[in-house]
Amino acid sequence: MFMRYSSLTERPLWSLALVSLLALAACGEGETESPVSNVFILRNSAYAVAGNAAMVTEGPWLFFLADEAASGAQDLNNDGQAAIDSVAIVVNMPGNTEKNLGVAASKGVWVGSQLYIVVDEILDGRDHGGDMAATDLVLMNWNNGLDDPVFVQTLDRTSRVPMVSVGTTLFFVSDETPAAATESSIYAIDEEFPLTPRPVFTQDSVNPLSPQILGEQDGLIFLGLDETREGIPLNGDGNADDRFVLALLDGTGLAEAGGYNLMLRNTELAVSGVNSPMRAVSTGANDWLFGFLVDEASQEENLNIFTGGSILPPSWESNPSSPCLDVDMTDEVLHGIRFSDWEAGTMVAPANTGIAGGVRVLIAGDALGTIASEADENNCVLNNDGDFGDSFLRWIRLDFASFPYSNAGPNSGSGQMLALDVDLPGPAMAVAELDGAFVIQCDEGADGRNHDNNAGTNRDLIAWLDPQDASPAWRFNHGTSSAFYATATWMGEQPQRTRLGIAFAESSNGVDLNDDGDMMDSMPTWADTGGSPRRMSFLGRFLATDKDNAGITLANGYGFFRLSEAEDGADSNGNGNMTDTLLVRVAFSTGEANQMGTLNILERVAIDTDRDGSGNGGAFLFQENLINVNLNGDGDTSDFVVRFFRLP
Repeated sequence: MFMRYSSLTERPLWSLALVSLLALAACGEGETESPVSNVFILRNSAYAVAGNAAMVTEGPWLFFLADEAASGAQDLNNDGQAAIDSVAIVVNMPGNTEKNLGVAASKGVWVGSQLYIVVDEILDGRDHGGDMAATDLVLMNWNNGLDDPVFVQTLDRTSRVPMVSVGTTLFFVSDETPAAATESSIYAIDEEFPLTPRPVFTQDSVNPLSPQILGEQDGLIFLGLDETREGIPLNGDGNADDRFVLALLDGTGLAEAGGYNLMLRNTELAVSGVNSPMRAVSTGANDWLFGFLVDEASQEENLNIFTGGSILPPSWESNPSSPCLDVDMTDEVLHGIRFSDWEAGTMVAPANTGIAGGVRVLIAGDALGTIASEADENNCVLNNDGDFGDSFLRWIRLDFASFPYSNAGPNSGSGQMLALDVDLPGPAMAVAELDGAFVIQCDEGADGRNHDNNAGTNRDLIAWLDPQDASPAWRFNHGTSSAFYATATWMGEQPQRTRLGIAFAESSNGVDLNDDGDMMDSMPTWADTGGSPRRMSFLGRFLATDKDNAGITLANGYGFFRLSEAEDGADSNGNGNMTDTLLVRVAFSTGEANQMGTLNILERVAIDTDRDGSGNGGAFLFQENLINVNLNGDGDTSDFVVRFFRLP
């Protein structure tokens, strides 16, 4: 089998090509599917936005920042100043109502039906906090029962991420300076009491702490402690000059009258900065498997030394008789935490895997992985190809009962080291999680090995591995036929990691999938693993996506992607040319495809929707100059305009 039609019915996807094209040809710009329920009807915002604008949805609600200059040079927040602000806009997508909240903002977060907005008084020209000086960064609240946003509290300007939400709780960084032990600058607000911040306490019985928020995943909040601000050492290296000592907070607790009921805790390990990659996967109530990279320079310790007492199992060495020797302290080294064990004290310290890496941290089952390079191991050749310029996905299973390693994964170090296609477009960066497995795109040329039984040609090939297998091995053939291989031209992970967005190259198996007379295109697919024996397969359509910028997105049972008319060889929207980039959706339940109008050529996802992919609304940016249409009525055709729609 080559590809999957749906999760219930399997058949070769070749048979869907003509159906796809006919379905698209019948639809015009912004087609209407259901006039009764207004599902998928496109609506236009009256405002223009910047090309990198964030759009945040929650249920029926959409938040974005209008660009005053692009929106006809309007003073949208009535501050009497030049049209230079980004102003908060909210939209009820099913009701097709749009409201200008009239404040200059930088970020918005939904907590259920409550919207919290970060407003800079300097840009907004008003004193929202009432301290007689319009100089603060403030947190404001709005809901559908309010005409205007209301002030909540002043924020810390130094925190890169001023706030995050988990379920029905908002967490933010106040500008108040904590004074006593266990106090922190972090506060929590419950959706039920939207104007009542509750303090978050720490497990530090000696010092007050002023962390900044670094991020959040699956309900676990990442915090950074700045020793230069606190004036004390926090990571055990004897100095107080580290800017980002990592702390963690369980975000699934309760914001009660006496304060948030769970405490933040210091890992006592330093990371490289605000963009240091981390990964948290919930494994149960109040529990996560968490991976992060510790910065050796900040920690002042060589954490990945390879000697006779190596942290890693011997199988990680490509040549165990002559092991690599890392002698520097310039690496970032993968560490792991089983949160419940760490909180209970049965896991005294985060586990050092000894793997130097960077860029990404991944989790599949109980295995942690990161993108590693031979340069990080003192230019040691890890895949036995004679050079030391390659990068790999390196992973290790963490059995904390017998750490440092148990069933640590590979039986042969070099056999597991497959050189990555480091130039693959897409946010996955050639490595991804998929339903408990790791997926990579291997570059045969860089790897120096043949993986597809074609010794005369080097190709980029998708491979996957289940680290829970008794003998884990990378698998390159994906169907029941041993001759079926896959090459991606773009890769992006999807919510919950149960599917993986892959632009599937026609050249993979030498078939003209969309019948346009060439084999140079890529098809949009949402890959998964299943079957018996387990294999990787590709739900998708025979329509040419933008091979380098597919933007594949999954939302509420539908897949969305960029269709490139030029690559597909068809005038899909019937406007007399084949130069457009279109938004297309595919229903997983039926396989039906419909085009939804002109999209954009920005390097971003095709649509924005709820972060878990379960929302009932979506939005995207329409690029006016692509078809010379003025959607927002400001007299020009040079804007990015928000278009939004209701999902079923």
